[in-house]
Amino acid sequence: AEPAPAAAYRQPDIAAQKAAIAKLGFMVGEWTGEGSMLSPNGRFEFRQTESIRTNLDGAILLIDGRGYARSSPAQSRPVFSAFAVISYDEAKGVYAFRSYSSGHYGDFTARFLDDGAFEWSAPTTRYVIRIDDKGRWVETGERRGETGEWAPFFEMTLTRSN
Repeated sequence: AEPAPAAAYRQPDIAAQKAAIAKLGFMVGEWTGEGSMLSPNGRFEFRQTESIRTNLDGAILLIDGRGYARSSPAQSRPVFSAFAVISYDEAKGVYAFRSYSSGHYGDFTARFLDDGAFEWSAPTTRYVIRIDDKGRWVETGERRGETGEWAPFFEMTLTRSN
């Protein structure tokens, strides 16, 4: 196959990408805290760390999250580990959120809500991140059931540690 003509390629607007990622600057830093998740085996409580930074000169946001069983020592191996990359497609005007965990990956729709919270979602799962009045990261997760109603299954509260 012959390559597409040069006119078919769009030059990205890097400044627009960086401006959109800068709106997520409230997330950048080191965070620690606790949370709980409802699993098929019942409620599971965990300690969480999130290490968040920008890369590519501010054009993408990298999220490295690790959860540890609350009953285990601080130096123990994570029971949950996830890595995500958030970018912005300025041509479409949308955030792209790709998450990797436990050998799986997922592409999520991501957007700011009217109240300033940041939501990332798929058709049957959604997470919302808010910074509360104490400066804490409060994240909730919900799953859509067979009847179409959303039910909470995840909650986490983190404090900036740097």
